[in-house]
Amino acid sequence: MSDSLTDVAERVRKVAADAASLVLNTLPRQAEAGGTLVASLELDEFIAVIKATSPRIVYFFETSFDVDGAIEAAIDLEEDTLEASLSELSPELKALRQRMRRRNGEIDMIAAAVMADGVLHSVTVTAPWAEEFEEQLDALAAEAREAFEEVRENAERETRFRLEKLAETLSQHVAFPAARSFERRCDLAEKLFPTLNDHELAEVTKLADKLAWLAKNTPT
Repeated sequence: MSDSLTDVAERVRKVAADAASLVLNTLPRQAEAGGTLVASLELDEFIAVIKATSPRIVYFFETSFDVDGAIEAAIDLEEDTLEASLSELSPELKALRQRMRRRNGEIDMIAAAVMADGVLHSVTVTAPWAEEFEEQLDALAAEAREAFEEVRENAERETRFRLEKLAETLSQHVAFPAARSFERRCDLAEKLFPTLNDHELAEVTKLADKLAWLAKNTPT
């Protein structure tokens, strides 16, 4: 098979055009158990079905390779955050990323389907280089996930400690007791700590409320 799936995609589209089939850039949902029969075919078999049946519709879908997106998904990172986390990658994963960046934008998988005689005939073709990449990524992903989980846990602990110190400052502020509602105390927190986001302000205010309650109700 060719290293590129561009030729494969063009071949499927040409056969569909020759059969006067409408090509829809989507795939039907997988049939539930007991529903439509599904036949998974090889590419040549799928082409033969189109030629033999001239279906009204050919469902066709392709994906473009994105090495950073693939790594982010494999190691449970949020989308578009890998660039900021490169220092945490292992040398092997960094090297794999660097090698595969030249493939960005290439078609790495195509899938197509047609209905014929009450059966959904489908084909999926993955580029050999993409399959090799997935195997290499799978071998490295577990270790990377553990490393990033440790980084996340450390960051969460540091953030918690920082917010607790700010909550202590807020609870001891002279204006805090007079600000009796959560909203007014949150407004006070925003004036004292203008760099915090809304979530952090709410968290600091909640912690300050607890500290103030404990200070008031704990026997001395």
